[in-house]
Amino acid sequence: MASGRAYSPEVKAAALAAIVAGETVSAVARQFNIDRATVIRWRDASGVTRAPVPHEKQESLADAVYGLVVDNVAALRAVASTALDPNWRRAQPAGELATFAGVLSDKTFRILAAIEAGQTNLEPDAAPGLDRGLPDPGR
Repeated sequence: MASGRAYSPEVKAAALAAIVAGETVSAVARQFNIDRATVIRWRDASGVTRAPVPHEKQESLADAVYGLVVDNVAALRAVASTALDPNWRRAQPAGELATFAGVLSDKTFRILAAIEAGQTNLEPDAAPGLDRGLPDPGR
């Protein structure tokens, strides 16, 4: 955990969301591989407090997050399917095609890593509504 490391707004938002959801600063720091002092600084600067989502809202929140993930994966799939067109590939400069392939590979591996982490770290009732797994690709 190097000091002075730049983090994307998405990582910062996810870390703060985890705190709002009731995670401790130490757990968030470990989960996102961020220095504990950085998480504390973000928390204090944002005014975020540790306030777990009420139980009655957890399932609707889980459904909303699940829907967002499904939509995002479908969008990524549509973008990735563009690369299946040989005419499109031939029209791309080599450097841009290499960048596209690298980003696509990186995102795919990140999704797979997140799925694996979710399957091994979640207790059955830890995230109501998120135990549905991935949608059937045949649908």
